[in-house]
Amino acid sequence: MHSPKHCMPGGGWEMMDSGRTTILSNGRGNEVNNYTLYRGEDRMRMIYWYQGRYRVVSNEYKAKLYLLWDAARTGQTSGSIVRITTPENPGALEKALDFAAQVIPQVERCFGAGS
Repeated sequence: MHSPKHCMPGGGWEMMDSGRTTILSNGRGNEVNNYTLYRGEDRMRMIYWYQGRYRVVSNEYKAKLYLLWDAARTGQTSGSIVRITTPENPGALEKALDFAAQVIPQVERCFGAGS
């Protein structure tokens, strides 16, 4: 897994601002990264996080440490980065967060969470 902070500039996108926001899903809050990007006149909103069988993590280094911990503790070595992008316009962030709230449980299901 690699951070979009590194690959997006390679595609010509520059960061305008960055921060974190919370997605409410399955009765819990999940902190995710929240970026506004630009390339020329284009503006884009990007939210992303790292997700494994047991957790949603916004920090790339913490995600890698958890992968090591899970591998040693349970033998689980799977993880993913989930990135949602949308043109930057009024209501875009809210729509992306609503969509992300539906994505998180589906990714959990793919990892066999709860089984």
